[in-house]
Amino acid sequence: MTRTPGARERGGELAAWQRLEDEAAHAAAGLRAARERARVARSRAADRRERGEQARLAGQEAFAVGLLDAADAHELTARRAEVEAVELERRHGALRREADARRVRLGARGSSPVRLAPEELA
Repeated sequence: MTRTPGARERGGELAAWQRLEDEAAHAAAGLRAARERARVARSRAADRRERGEQARLAGQEAFAVGLLDAADAHELTARRAEVEAVELERRHGALRREADARRVRLGARGSSPVRLAPEELA
């Protein structure tokens, strides 16, 4: 295969853009998962807290304490997932900006790089 001058450099730039796009997509998926974990944990915390209060009103103190402890644990899980989401949102934004800048430098249209075969990247 005959290559034109600069083809190897352009292939390297395209490969780097492809990696950035992949990393940004991975960060976006992680962000969605972290947000979902936080949502589910908050829902479970609210449910356990409500059931704990009902158990306390029914005079089942030991059961109430267990449910309220579980509510606190779910709340902690939700807070941790929210912190993770903030970090992933920051990372995704940085990757997205870098990928967009590379796309502009390459003069490409759209938002996805052309997928190159491994032999084209060499």
